[in-house]
Amino acid sequence: MKNREKESFLSEILADDRLADLREDSLLKGIVLLRRQRRRRLILQTSLASALICLLLFSIAQRPTSPPLQSNLLSARPVPAQPSTKAVTAVKHLTDDELLALFPNRSVALIGEPGHQQLVFLDHQSGAQ
Repeated sequence: MKNREKESFLSEILADDRLADLREDSLLKGIVLLRRQRRRRLILQTSLASALICLLLFSIAQRPTSPPLQSNLLSARPVPAQPSTKAVTAVKHLTDDELLALFPNRSVALIGEPGHQQLVFLDHQSGAQ
């Protein structure tokens, strides 16, 4: 068959309403396929976004919580020691003679006013004996 014969044959077959119906069916099937692809893409994107949000919320929920900074500071402050009455009464005060008797082989002296005296060593003795 020659090209002219082929063209005339095709035009006879497709000349009537069959060509319009074929075109309409083809367009409708194409539209259905495109909508199906768009719907799948939208479902996939929504699923991924939801999974990321769930993963983020799960990681935040599993993070160990630490006590607030305010309570940490309160527990770290040193508590001033208050002298108990038992500890104060357990201190023994030495008299001048008892203090000087603690150093029998050394030259010592008490210098200053009574109640505010300092013990002074008069001989120079090195740490090694």
